[in-house]
Amino acid sequence: MEMKRLYHGTYGCIKKPDLQHSRLNIDFGPGFYLTEDEKMAAKWACNKKQSFVNYYDVDMSDLKVCDLGLTKEWLHFIIECRGDYEVQLDYKSYDVIKGPVADDKMFRTISDYEDGYITAQEAIQLLNAGGFSTQYCFRTDKAINKLKFCKVREIKEQEKQRTLEETKQDRQKMEALVKKFKEDRKPKFRR
Repeated sequence: MEMKRLYHGTYGCIKKPDLQHSRLNIDFGPGFYLTEDEKMAAKWACNKKQSFVNYYDVDMSDLKVCDLGLTKEWLHFIIECRGDYEVQLDYKSYDVIKGPVADDKMFRTISDYEDGYITAQEAIQLLNAGGFSTQYCFRTDKAINKLKFCKVREIKEQEKQRTLEETKQDRQKMEALVKKFKEDRKPKFRR
C-alpha cells in the first residue's frame, strides 16, 4: 500500500471531490488538484473570500501516474494545457498527473520560454533555482474515489495575510532571479 497525505486549498470543505467542477485551461488540464505541500494548498486558497485546506489520504498503489518532474515535457504540457494548443502528451491513459506547480512566480519564465526569449534548458534552470511544490491532478473517477477525506482547516485572516505576503515575496525573488539571469546573458562591450 502506498499511502500519501495530500492537500487541496479552496473556498470550503470538500468531503466528496468530483471532476465536474474542474476548469479546462489549467496546468494539467481538467481534474481535481492536490499537493504534497500544505503551504501551497494554503496559497491556492488565500485568494478566496473564505479559505480552507482540505486533507486527504490516498492509496496510490494501483493508480496509473504520469510523473513529469521539472522537464521540457512538463514545460510543453503546461503551455499546451493552459493555451488553445493540441496537447502532445498522451495523458488520457493516466489516472493522475504529477509535476511541479506552475504558480505565479513561474509564469514569467514560462512566458519567456513560450515567446522564444530563453531556451527550455534555461527556463528549467531558472524554475529549479526558484524552487517549486509538487501537484497532483486526479483525472479519473477511479483516482477521485481513492481519496479519503480526513479533515478541513479554515485559514484565519492573520495566516491568510502572512501567506499572501510570502507569495508576493516569492514572486519578487523569482523576478530578481530572472532579471539577473537576463543581465548576465547580455553581451559585455569593451571600450
